Amino acid sequence: MQVVLSGGAGLNMATIGSLARAMAPAGGVAPIAGQVEYRWPISPAEERDDAPGDEDLLALFGTGDLRDRAQALAMTTPAAELRDAYQVAAAMTAWADGACTAIEREIADGQPGDAVTEWVTTALGPARMVMAVALRDQDAGPASTAATSVLLILIRNLLRAVRQLTPDGNFDVLRNPMVAPTFLTDFLGR
Repeated sequence: MQVVLSGGAGLNMATIGSLARAMAPAGGVAPIAGQVEYRWPISPAEERDDAPGDEDLLALFGTGDLRDRAQALAMTTPAAELRDAYQVAAAMTAWADGACTAIEREIADGQPGDAVTEWVTTALGPARMVMAVALRDQDAGPASTAATSVLLILIRNLLRAVRQLTPDGNFDVLRNPMVAPTFLTDFLGR
């Protein structure tokens, strides 16, 4: 809620790390939270001289109420991009439902396989939040799917800005299933 009301001005890396830690299963590991809270690389000597600082990255959130930014984004984003984001948001529900069904089947058969592996991988990273939103929105109507669409566009636009700040950055990490489910990686990369 703090991010929604104040944008980047109300954030720091410890807050983001705490949020990431909250997304981990109770008592589970949260490797990405630790990297955010304690910086990666840990040693400033390992960090590139031209790497943006925390303040630079948090400034991408802007200031003020993100709901206003989301409304402006919805009004200025080309219709083709809105449609694309809407389709991805709708696919989230199918992905989550399909994953749960496959996991239940594997567990019932006593044969953990690819679905259980994907579930465990998803449960440990930021993709857990995607799963939680998708499961919550199983009966979502068009308005809820549209709101998720705008959120996805906001995230993608933030990633675009980070790419501009660090053009030689390692963005292959976005293809890691712990970070983003496979159905979402193409959208985030556009």
